[in-house]
Amino acid sequence: FFFFNREIVAQLVLQSEMEKACIGNWTGLGKVVEALGAEVETWIKVRGLPYSANKKDLVEFFEDGSISEDNVRIVIGQDGRPSGEAFCFLRGPESKLRTALSRNRNMLGSRFVEVFSTTAADVEQQEAMGKQLA
Repeated sequence: FFFFNREIVAQLVLQSEMEKACIGNWTGLGKVVEALGAEVETWIKVRGLPYSANKKDLVEFFEDGSISEDNVRIVIGQDGRPSGEAFCFLRGPESKLRTALSRNRNMLGSRFVEVFSTTAADVEQQEAMGKQLA
């Protein structure tokens, strides 16, 4: 069935598989999606960045080429300094999203950073709150 022009695939799974999915360790559906050649367009939020981090640092952090400098937005606070957060737009196979999300809690410089999916609405909300995205 389709929801907002996206095909929804339902699949019965064991409770143990569902528990793995809840913590991000189940990849069964990803294999189905990849087989269908599905691509994603989504935003990723990165939090806990060193204040000195720039776009090039983020591109290198994701290291597989899934993020380009043109698709990185570093959040600048009202004081004009980086806030330690950034948004990265990702377009490509679903496997690239999983790879990007697997960088969660990895080191960038001397900091552990959090990486998670977010929405375009979250990016827009940051702008509405007066934060610049550089």
